[in-house]
Amino acid sequence: MARASSTRQVGDARGVAVYATPEGRALTAKIVPMALTCEDVALAGFDDREARLLKRMLVRVFDNMDALDEARAGLKRDAG
Repeated sequence: MARASSTRQVGDARGVAVYATPEGRALTAKIVPMALTCEDVALAGFDDREARLLKRMLVRVFDNMDALDEARAGLKRDAG
């Protein structure tokens, strides 16, 4: 039940091409409309500028969370 497959890129050993399998495409066809509906509901009342700003800020928050493991490790070192 693989939803994706991958192959090495010809001429570039570092490159990998990832493709959705038929099952993956079918799942995507179901999920994307649901996600778009959720986004529409969540952003109701926001104009386009506000929605773009919120999305940019949420990306920054998400990126900041990458530091959480480091912060936790520092707390463990300090406590123990």
